[in-house]
Amino acid sequence: LSAKSTSNPAIRRGELMTRIRGCEEWAEANGMVGLFTTQTTPSRFHATHRHGGTNEKWTAAGRPTPKDGQQWLCKAWARARAELDRRGLSFYGFRVAEPHHDGTPHWHGLLFCRPQSIGRIAVVIRRQWLKDAGDEAGAKEHRAKFLRMESGGASGYIAKYIAKGIDDAGAMASGHVDEQGGEVVAMDQGDMFGGGAARVAAWARSHGIRQFQALGQPPVTVWRELRRVTQAQAVAGSDRIAAVWSAAQRDGAKRASWAVYMVRQGGAMAGRNYRVGVDVEQVEHQGRYETINKAKPVGVVDKLQGKRAASERKEWRTRGAWGSRGSTHGVTSAQQGSGQLSRHRPMGAKATACVTPWTRVNNCTRRQAETIADVPVWAVKKQAGRLMTWAEVVRRE
Repeated sequence: LSAKSTSNPAIRRGELMTRIRGCEEWAEANGMVGLFTTQTTPSRFHATHRHGGTNEKWTAAGRPTPKDGQQWLCKAWARARAELDRRGLSFYGFRVAEPHHDGTPHWHGLLFCRPQSIGRIAVVIRRQWLKDAGDEAGAKEHRAKFLRMESGGASGYIAKYIAKGIDDAGAMASGHVDEQGGEVVAMDQGDMFGGGAARVAAWARSHGIRQFQALGQPPVTVWRELRRVTQAQAVAGSDRIAAVWSAAQRDGAKRASWAVYMVRQGGAMAGRNYRVGVDVEQVEHQGRYETINKAKPVGVVDKLQGKRAASERKEWRTRGAWGSRGSTHGVTSAQQGSGQLSRHRPMGAKATACVTPWTRVNNCTRRQAETIADVPVWAVKKQAGRLMTWAEVVRRE
């Protein structure tokens, strides 16, 4: 199952590249240009210098973690995005997070915008990035950098950053530049990541850092849900659903097109006004401690006409030793009437005759029921003409 979904690094990378290529095609068709950005944190977020040694500013700042650096970047981006929106400077594209030599995150962005807006967008982002410690050495030159992309070269330029964060497929051995305190150093990918993108993925997961983020595009969740809808269901839904469904499908030599998908969803920079969304229904879900209602995807819906197309989904259930207990939460049918508990049940499953603790784990030592063999020999002998009471045994123990 993992090999057939975006959990597979090759599929994940392929989908990302398909989306990036589609964004570039849509930009060229609408007269837009690409802007490549590099955004870093202030020097106090770096634990070490490039050539070794603890960074004194990092110690003075209370030893911030890579997660703290990511939060700083997110706050700076939130301010920049709000100002860009107020000024009517629209854009769309992608953002990629990568580690510096000491694990401090920095961002690369591929933004598509109108030619007359490219300079103003760069000014706004740079201003927000320099509001904090903007007078330190190298901040104005390296805190926020911008590069205008040539026509047709944006997807190829960012491909190495995508590969370095997923599976290293097609990544160049060199070409990454790390910057700190005004010093620019060309870094070898093998030296930086140990020869594998698994280190980058581990870094991102350890610190809760989102590696890739789409900006200003129609949702990819609908794109993935369309893959589960059959052609008959799509045609029966509506013309709009059928058109969007066709863009998301691969048929022989015909490849799925993110650019066509964007066109049929209403284009980029449309906010939540896309035309086809995910259809959900509320289902009752038996959790570990309570029963809740959850939204379950069941297909796609034409948001303008309200027509729907159901998707084909498999429902996975346990089989074998636990299969017969799936509907009774760990109690067999024979035990259900008597209230006896099953000796073995799936972790987390509840039974009608027991109370599950509210903690994540039960720290009590599991012991077998005590038998006469577990009681000391002296405890069952007569003392002063009588058997010892259990209280006396406990006190003596």
